[in-house]
Amino acid sequence: MSDIKFCNECNNMMVPREDKGLRQLRFVCRGCPNTQLVDPTSEADNCIDRQNIHYEAQEETKVRSVVIEDPTLTRARDFTCEKCGHNEAVFFQLPEKASDTAMKLVFVCTNTSCKAVSYKKGAGEQ
Repeated sequence: MSDIKFCNECNNMMVPREDKGLRQLRFVCRGCPNTQLVDPTSEADNCIDRQNIHYEAQEETKVRSVVIEDPTLTRARDFTCEKCGHNEAVFFQLPEKASDTAMKLVFVCTNTSCKAVSYKKGAGEQ
């Protein structure tokens, strides 16, 4: 993640905002109209939030409820929730720690009243 950026005009903290027209990240000053475009090749400046999931065992994995709002996660629209029947979920892969959990996917139902979590390995296996 990038360091905290400060405005070179008024020394206030700059916050990341999306420039929807250019589809690019921009830092905007909170105290004056100064803005700075982020270098698209800078990996450090383009990362504004990172969530690390520490995986010990499947039963101990805790998935935060805000994960369904994460725009960077892949969405599965052909997924059917076993709990509520909703047909969309976000999913991510657990880190490879042992051979029995390698390639394990975590699916989280996007129904805000459900948010059920299920685990799948490979193509369609439970």
